[in-house]
Amino acid sequence: MTPDPLMPGTVTVALRPLRPGDEEAAVRWAGDPVFCRAVDWTPGLSARVVRRHWQAIIAGNDPTFRRWGVTVNGELVGYADLGRIGPGGAELGIALGDRAW
Repeated sequence: MTPDPLMPGTVTVALRPLRPGDEEAAVRWAGDPVFCRAVDWTPGLSARVVRRHWQAIIAGNDPTFRRWGVTVNGELVGYADLGRIGPGGAELGIALGDRAW
């Protein structure tokens, strides 16, 4: 990856499994109505509802849906999804939660 002039040094972008605590980033992202509209989240959800939803995703019990964290230099900045996983394929989605990205 070509270094970004706004981020001196090496920039490392990676996917990683979600882990407990990642729901706090989702709570921040859910507080941004522009982000919510862009990714089809319901604006104005309580932090409790967002946390509970993400905790279920982190548990990973749905065989038709998988989510990973997108990191830049180790910082969680978004997520990537495979949804509607089935014999005919799957849907791929990616969202960056912090508007700076």
